[in-house]
Amino acid sequence: MEFLTNQVSQTQEILLHRIASRIRQSLELQEILSATVAEVRSFLGTDRIKIYQFQADGHGLVIAESIQEDRLPPLLGLNFPADDIPPYARELFVRARQRCIVDLTTQEIGISPLDCPETGKPLEQQDIRYRPVDPCHLEYLTAMGVKSSVVVPIVLKNQETGKDSSPNVMESSQLWGLLVSHHSQARVVTQQELLLIQSVVDQVAIAISQSILLTQVREQARQEAIINKVTEQLHSTPVAQLQTALEETVAAFNGSGGRLYLLPDDEQTAKLYTFGLQPNQLDIGQEQTPSPLTQELSLVDRAWVSPMERNNEVLLLANLREGSDVLRKGRPIEEHRLWQKYLFASICPPENLENPSHKSWSVNWMRAIYALTPPVNELSYDSNLWAIADLYKEPLLRSVAPCFQTTQVRGLLIVPLQHGSTIVGCLTIFRDEVDIETIWAGCVDTDSRQLMPRQSFAAWRELRTGQAQQWSESEIKLAQALGERFATAVKQHRLYEQVQALNANLEQQVRDRTLELQQTNTDLQHSTIELQRSVERQQALARIIANMRQSLDVTTIFRTTTQEVCQLLECDRLSVYRFNADWGGEFVGDYETANPRWGRSIKLGVGMVWDDTYLQETQGGRYRNNETFVVDDIHSQGFTQCHIEILEQFHVQAFMIAPIFVGQELWGLLGAYQHSSTRHWQASEIEFFTQIATQLGVALQQAEYLEQVRAQTRKLALVAEQQQTLASVITKIRESLDLNAIFETTTQELRRVLNCDRVVIFRFYSESNYDGGEVIAEDVAERFLSTLTAKVYDRCLGQEHIEKFCQGYVHAVTDIYNSELNECYVSMLSRFQVRANLVIPMLKQGQLWGLLGIHQCQKSREWQDSEIEFVRQIAAQLGVALQHVVLLNQTQQQAIQLAQALEHLQQTQAHLLHSEKMSSLGLLVAGVAHEINNPVNFISGNLSHLHEYTQSLIKMLNIYQQIYPQPHPEIEKQAILSDLEFIAEDLPKLFSSLKIGAERIGEIVLSLRNFSRLDQAQVKPVDIHEGLDSTLLILQHRLKANSLHLGIEIVKQYASLPLIECFAGQLNQVFMNLLANAIDAVEEPCRQPAKSDKDKHYPRITIKTQLIANDWVQIYIKDNGVGMTKAVQAKLFDPFFTTKPVGQGTGLGLSISYQIVEKHGGKLQCLSQPGEGAQFVIEIPIKQSERELANVLIDKKESDTDNS
Repeated sequence: MEFLTNQVSQTQEILLHRIASRIRQSLELQEILSATVAEVRSFLGTDRIKIYQFQADGHGLVIAESIQEDRLPPLLGLNFPADDIPPYARELFVRARQRCIVDLTTQEIGISPLDCPETGKPLEQQDIRYRPVDPCHLEYLTAMGVKSSVVVPIVLKNQETGKDSSPNVMESSQLWGLLVSHHSQARVVTQQELLLIQSVVDQVAIAISQSILLTQVREQARQEAIINKVTEQLHSTPVAQLQTALEETVAAFNGSGGRLYLLPDDEQTAKLYTFGLQPNQLDIGQEQTPSPLTQELSLVDRAWVSPMERNNEVLLLANLREGSDVLRKGRPIEEHRLWQKYLFASICPPENLENPSHKSWSVNWMRAIYALTPPVNELSYDSNLWAIADLYKEPLLRSVAPCFQTTQVRGLLIVPLQHGSTIVGCLTIFRDEVDIETIWAGCVDTDSRQLMPRQSFAAWRELRTGQAQQWSESEIKLAQALGERFATAVKQHRLYEQVQALNANLEQQVRDRTLELQQTNTDLQHSTIELQRSVERQQALARIIANMRQSLDVTTIFRTTTQEVCQLLECDRLSVYRFNADWGGEFVGDYETANPRWGRSIKLGVGMVWDDTYLQETQGGRYRNNETFVVDDIHSQGFTQCHIEILEQFHVQAFMIAPIFVGQELWGLLGAYQHSSTRHWQASEIEFFTQIATQLGVALQQAEYLEQVRAQTRKLALVAEQQQTLASVITKIRESLDLNAIFETTTQELRRVLNCDRVVIFRFYSESNYDGGEVIAEDVAERFLSTLTAKVYDRCLGQEHIEKFCQGYVHAVTDIYNSELNECYVSMLSRFQVRANLVIPMLKQGQLWGLLGIHQCQKSREWQDSEIEFVRQIAAQLGVALQHVVLLNQTQQQAIQLAQALEHLQQTQAHLLHSEKMSSLGLLVAGVAHEINNPVNFISGNLSHLHEYTQSLIKMLNIYQQIYPQPHPEIEKQAILSDLEFIAEDLPKLFSSLKIGAERIGEIVLSLRNFSRLDQAQVKPVDIHEGLDSTLLILQHRLKANSLHLGIEIVKQYASLPLIECFAGQLNQVFMNLLANAIDAVEEPCRQPAKSDKDKHYPRITIKTQLIANDWVQIYIKDNGVGMTKAVQAKLFDPFFTTKPVGQGTGLGLSISYQIVEKHGGKLQCLSQPGEGAQFVIEIPIKQSERELANVLIDKKESDTDNS
């Protein structure tokens, strides 16, 4: 039985696996459902498996079915009315996911819910509870030929269908359909089969969810393709293809027609694009003037008239009044008042903030008014389009519906086209009525409730004509997106039309102007030459102005301008006259241009002074009023004879003079002269000439401005350079307090910036007595004498000037020979080649320290205020530097004293620690050696006697055995137990071992005494090798094998050395420190795990001694440890420096060792590289000199004193 159960379970798993695989392999829902019902029916062995889908209106449709041959009639494609499954059953299907099992033989129905109906949570036990089945249900199944039935609901969560979920079970779930199993014979449905069917339903729900999402994605892709295509038609060309886009939009909605209505604006009339079926126009055949706005509206409508609508009504009426043909043809339905209300309501706020009692127009509000129901409380503004499924059932369209009676249009989709805050029109899609054919399972009256069960389920066809089609949510979203594209395109189209209209208007104006020009062609031909000249002059004027702007050199500007103007005017000479202070003046030769012929014969403008009394008396005469004086003929102008004679002297026949103003000041005159003959100056020539004079004045003004700017720039540059120098001096003072360097830099920078001949710093010998001093810093030009180190005793200025200098007095002399200086002082300055002098006091902490002198030797010099202030600042900074030096010297002296005290304190502390440590160690070692030595001597002394006594006893025992070969049994037994023969044989060996051990203990005691050397407090000749071996003996326990290594190899390379004069105990301390550090160093690599035997570290320490220079001994202690860096080596012998972890080293060993070797007159150094080990080298003399010996003894006494 268990085997059969396992086999059934495996079969069910295979079935579920096949269904899941089919779902993954195919994205077509119908294919998945057909395969699923076939698999389930084959497994269960029932006569029919069908999938029943609920439609939008509640009725059901069999969309997938599998039947066993012809045992039951097929139901695929048949519809079942909604009454077949009552609402309470549907609710249980959703809330509890209730499964139903009906057995007509027992007339029982089994109920098996998956979830708790109250909470919606899954039940722990999913058993089947039976109760009597309803008689109506029995008749229903009997008529269908079914004896056994299983119904399992297919419930989808909202998140599976792409909808938002809700905390309510009913709202968060959707009853999609049913999976039904029918059998024509009685059949018992097991719990296991029910679980299988439920698992299949779960898989089917997944497939349905995937199909719904796939359908949504495909629909979204289709809509995006439509939007892109329409957008391309609207924006691919400068002129929007509105008609083509309309046709494409109507086709996208499967509509029968459509309209694109563009509202009129201030510049354009209304425009209408149509496609497909169209309704009749409004007011066809009426010729009367359209009624005013207030007459057309009903009493209800008048409450919602807005100013925007009134403006639009005015535009519509204006368009309608243009001709009676418009009225005969009628008006578009978009101009209906209701339509207009809806369009403009989409941009009006829902509430009128100025008048709260005034409600804005809306479709819902109007529906409530027509239905005489309470108005809807619209809390938010909804600008969605107006989707009308059946226009004949929409009460608001009752006055528009007659226009559609000649068509089959039933549905409308009205999309307001809003661009920003402006309505530009509307897009309307028409949809025809359709005939709907439904195949029912049995004869069904859909207009009444089914009171009795049907007796037959044969296919029955129902045809309903003239049915309206609902607008889907996706279609509404698509319409909104297309509406936005159309609104933008319409706005751009209107702008393009406006531009085209403007262009057409301009073209018409150009044509009109061309006609006018053709009419006056004769007049223009007469003035063509003059016009060309005028153009050339204007071009020349522009070119001259451009040249003036490119170059601000006045001479170049005037020369270039006079040459070009003279050539353009074709005059004989062009001159520039400049006024002077008394209103006389001269002709500026560099600014004149003349015809070569007249330039050689007449010298009018070569620096000629011409003082015109008229101009002098009137201060410029008529030219002061900016008048241009034009003379065509000097003889007909009415000049005096004297004036004419002067002009004839220079062959002037005609001339033209224009004033040149620089700002508001008359600077000079620009004159054009004709020598060859008289000349009539044209108005264009006069205007051009006047413009040239004006531009020359502008050029002069710009040149003056430029010179002012340059002067200001030079001044600013000088100030900037002075500030930079001041900053440099301050920086130098902060970076270095070396007065010589500061003074040297300051004098060099001052002489460079001030461009003077000499800069000196003079220091008084005494800060209380200012009788004399000397120059301590100087920077002087090469061609002048140096005053450096010159001693000066100034007895000329006296105490009065000294007191002024102490108060910050600045002594500035422009020229020593033209000033009221004392002759003595002038003589002293002349000795140093000084012509101009600037002296600034230098104060240090309020006392006059010296003087900062600036000398001009070659010539006199007017010292500027900015220069004096600059030098004063430099002197103040030098005074700060002097104060800094004093403070620095004091600080450095204190720092040196503190450093020396700190170093002495550190050395004393290190000596105290190490001396105390070594003293304790020495006492301990000496005490241990003494305590061990006494018992060892006792043992060694008694071993010989003990050996003698035992030999006597053994000899006595042998004699006894020889005399009494047959002892008493007890004696013989004890002899056997004691093994006398072994004792006699082993006892000599035992005495030998005891003797060797005693000697070994004696050697250890001797090594401890040698290491401590408490018996050798004075300098004595010692064997260095003996001290090294004693140290190794003490460290023997660290050299043996442990968990890190197999033992440290000691390589001794001892040379033949004489006895060395030293403190043996101190030198042994050095050996102890170096060897202990070497052991630590070689053990460090052993702590790292080796990858192979080749990489395994074998610790080794090499000790080498040798004689160098006949009176020095060199000792090497080398290890193959980790080595050390240069940075560590630099601090290696510093007190308290250690690389070991906290608690494992004090940092005093190497520092003390270095001091011990140094006190012996030797050297201790370290040679190491990272990864190559370390080598410590000790070099000490064989004999100590008297001075070194004295130093060692003094240090030892101080150490002993500190220890006491």
